[in-house]
Amino acid sequence: MSAAEQVTGVTAASPTITGAGFAVRGDATSPIVVRGVEPERFLAIIDVRGRLDRGRYELDGGGVVIGSKLAADLGAEVGDKLRLTSTEGQGDVVTVRGIFTLGNLAVDATWVVTTLRHAQALYGLPGGATTIELKVADVFSAERVAGELRARTGLQADSWMTINAELLAGLSAQSGSKVMIQFFVIVAVALGIASVLIVSVVQKSREIGILRAVGTPAGRVARVFLIQGGVLGVLGSIVGCA
Repeated sequence: MSAAEQVTGVTAASPTITGAGFAVRGDATSPIVVRGVEPERFLAIIDVRGRLDRGRYELDGGGVVIGSKLAADLGAEVGDKLRLTSTEGQGDVVTVRGIFTLGNLAVDATWVVTTLRHAQALYGLPGGATTIELKVADVFSAERVAGELRARTGLQADSWMTINAELLAGLSAQSGSKVMIQFFVIVAVALGIASVLIVSVVQKSREIGILRAVGTPAGRVARVFLIQGGVLGVLGSIVGCA
């Protein structure tokens, strides 16, 4: 934890225990992922309190908060009792204190968030943790932070950019597509304005001849059409934004 918090770019760190198990309520049984956390530290990583649908973010005294899909599968509400059984064979009865929706179906259907101490008892890890989760100021610097942590500690350090390589590839492709679309839109708009100006010049050739005949410099005549193109572009941008 100390080494992780000293890495440049890390804004929050939270020790966690992640383990599989089952939750039972009456005749309903559902597979779960138990997340043992230090309540306040974990909020800096994922704001579970701000995503509560109902209830409170209270994990002390045998309380847990669970995902909304899991609550629906078990028919559980705030105040109900659940029996948790870990893969280590340890079990306990807990009280649902809150129900959250994080917007990820896999998370909302499996997560049971409890205290770190409670998870240590369920998985036989007294004083231990399975992971240290970090939050960084710049999401795209995560791989750099992971590399620095590996060098400092010798521990395995995985960034979201490695774990979600397909998502990152999709985001990169989306960014490239956006730039390409913007480029061709600008080209199309420029050609449109140029064509309007060309037609305008052709239509005004007689007037241009008169201006030149009375001594108007060619540069001044050109500026008239440049101003016209500028006004057209500005008005088009305003209408386009609206």
